[in-house]
Amino acid sequence: LTGVRLVKGLSNLSKYAIDVHAPKPIANAWRVSSITSNNYSMAMPYMSGTMSGIMIGGAVSSGIITIGDTIKVSLTLDEAVTLAGVGHNKITIAGKEFLLTGTNNTVTNILEFSYTIQANDKISAEKFNIDNKSDIVLNDIKDTDGNYIDFSAISSPTKLSKTLLDTEFVIGSGKITHNNGVYEKTSGRGWNADVTSSKGFVNDGYVIAKIGAFNKHMMLGLSSDDTSDSFDTIDYALYADAGIDNKFVIYESGGKKYETGVSYAVGDYMKVTRSGTQIKYYHIKASDGPHAKGTLLYTSSKTSNVNTKLFLDSSFHY
Repeated sequence: LTGVRLVKGLSNLSKYAIDVHAPKPIANAWRVSSITSNNYSMAMPYMSGTMSGIMIGGAVSSGIITIGDTIKVSLTLDEAVTLAGVGHNKITIAGKEFLLTGTNNTVTNILEFSYTIQANDKISAEKFNIDNKSDIVLNDIKDTDGNYIDFSAISSPTKLSKTLLDTEFVIGSGKITHNNGVYEKTSGRGWNADVTSSKGFVNDGYVIAKIGAFNKHMMLGLSSDDTSDSFDTIDYALYADAGIDNKFVIYESGGKKYETGVSYAVGDYMKVTRSGTQIKYYHIKASDGPHAKGTLLYTSSKTSNVNTKLFLDSSFHY
């Protein structure tokens, strides 16, 4: 006889299964899962024909994160564990302690940690790493078989996926260069180049950009979609007119709506917001910084549905 075997109680076998493997992080396990801002915002780095310093809806660029904003980082494992030490267990990133969130005794394969920005904090994308295993303190977190998480594969800095730390801007033509957060049109006359955002927002939000040059014409604004590189398809646009006295002008859907008579300087910020159903245009002086309220230039006579997703839109003239 060959292959003789006795199989008994097969239907009950699963609950006696032995798991000898400790839970481990999956590939690309660490991610910036969200950035919750006091203001849902889009900021775009320089506009100079140059723009800089821009951010959109929780997506951050050029370090424009403000006090009170919360950064959340997630860790995905290859099997579930039971949470413990919520509010005490932690990971350290760029010298900041991100505390474990959630509810103790919850069974999950995704752990989330959060840190709230404090005064004088500086967190650069380049240093947004977990440098070694000692930066991970996860006491009493185990799988159903009592195995602790295995971090033995960490032998050098673990870089986090920085999806939400990148600008996430799309350059609409080959006429714009991007270098160190500065977007500049370098060729091709006419309104035929733009930078747009890949993410949008509903409800309240804004776009903001820093002006990098006097002698370039550019528009920044909000649109429900991006159908061309030209300014005439921007739903709500603030125009930095490099003509006489460098003044702001309001354009909507390609039509001039209002001449503000307000001049700008290099380093100043231009900002377009949706608050409720109102679209508002602002000028912020360089000395006041990008988080200042700024001077209201114009409130649109058109209303914007709060459920309409708006995106950063722009256009550059050379």
